Amino acid sequence: MGGLWYAASQFVPFLGTAALSVVAGRMLGAERLGLQSLIAYMEAALFAVIVQSATTSCIRALGDRYGAEDEAGQIAMSWWTIRFHLVVGAFGGLLLFGYSLLRHDGELSWGLAAVSILATSAGWAWGAIIVAARGWKAIGQRRLVSQLAAAVLAIGAILLGGGIEWIFAANIVASLWLAWTLRRASRGIPRARSYRPTARFWPFYGMAALSQLIAQVAVQRSEFLVLDWFSSKDEIAMYSIAFMLVTVAVSIPAALTSAVMPEIARAAAAGHLDRLRDNLARALRVMLQGGVVMALGVAALGLDAVVIVYGEQFRRAGELTVLSALGLLAVPAWQLCSDYWTGRGMLRPVLVTGAFSGAVGIAVAIVLAPHFGAAGAVAAKLVSQFLMAVLLVGYTWHAHGRLRFLTWGWVRLLAACTTTGIVAHYLVVGMSPVVGLLVAAVVVAVGLAVSLLVLRPLEVEDAEWLAAILPSRMGPLLLRFASRAPMP
Repeated sequence: MGGLWYAASQFVPFLGTAALSVVAGRMLGAERLGLQSLIAYMEAALFAVIVQSATTSCIRALGDRYGAEDEAGQIAMSWWTIRFHLVVGAFGGLLLFGYSLLRHDGELSWGLAAVSILATSAGWAWGAIIVAARGWKAIGQRRLVSQLAAAVLAIGAILLGGGIEWIFAANIVASLWLAWTLRRASRGIPRARSYRPTARFWPFYGMAALSQLIAQVAVQRSEFLVLDWFSSKDEIAMYSIAFMLVTVAVSIPAALTSAVMPEIARAAAAGHLDRLRDNLARALRVMLQGGVVMALGVAALGLDAVVIVYGEQFRRAGELTVLSALGLLAVPAWQLCSDYWTGRGMLRPVLVTGAFSGAVGIAVAIVLAPHFGAAGAVAAKLVSQFLMAVLLVGYTWHAHGRLRFLTWGWVRLLAACTTTGIVAHYLVVGMSPVVGLLVAAVVVAVGLAVSLLVLRPLEVEDAEWLAAILPSRMGPLLLRFASRAPMP
């Protein structure tokens, strides 16, 4: 059940972001939505590389002091955490503000986004201390409230006639509220005489920042910058919608990682290589088949869903969503292997494959985006995603003795889902978006049910593992209808 709870916790912020995107798109138009998406990406990228890396490093350093029962070290590191977050937050904000001076669009929005980096950093200054002492649960509810509040405030401001600058103003208000509540929840920290970090802090911070930088290039929306240079804000808006919808879909199979990862970690720590290979292979098989199912759903329903929600002017975004769905065949498997190597503290394979794949993706985007706009950016992202998956899964396969993760069940499921998607596409040609979405949803549901009943793509051991983590009523159904397990 842990994986399902994790997935649910990820959906709520996504839903707020999606609702805000819809309102901004309908009320402000594609060009303003594109500018907002670009500014938000730059803010998020700088925050991740500079501030989020600091948060991770401070939590780890504080955890070391708690593990050693070093009370003086805990106090000193807590004060360092607060000071360091304020410094890096200000630095990140200044970088974004400096970049905005080179532009001539949305000056107020860029400035507010710069302030938002500092405000969010202040919250994480106290959040890192709380996480190290009491775990993530202690701040989870507050974070969720602040994220939802930011989305609700921004939506309300836009509906009342505000522009995109109100989105970033709402982020500042929500971030300051979170910082205030977390500061109160920290229960006070005695003043320390020394503010210096632990000895291993800087090397770890450098590695964490490098990892975040590579993730921004290889995994996140770095194509925004290429589109900004070579295309238009409208194309950025179309790409941002497709990217957001596929990212939501990726969170579903990726959430299963949290369910299988503890068992993999225990097997690795105990040196049980056979069990480690079996668990990794099982997880990869499930991820690959889950990716096929998600790709079918997004490809078959994405176009009409986007047109219904955003409006006819965003039809191109729906078409790009269908194309982007191909990435779901690769990203879940890559995510599993990335989490596995990161969890073992072996970042080199993730960083090397991510850096190479990201560089190739950016190069392809530079070549294609000037001619094909957002479609070229989507193609570049697909090249990067499949290259990352092939390289990292291949490395994992080589390191653990040729894992058996590609099966005939996966091939049969891929063929069946592809056929179902093609049938759904041609059936809805000429229909209105609402009718087309309903017809496509029925075709997908029936096609997937028939595929599971007839093909039984899941191996018995994979179905048994899934049945153990799914709700009690779903587990037996999965065993009975999706695998060749004996009937109970």
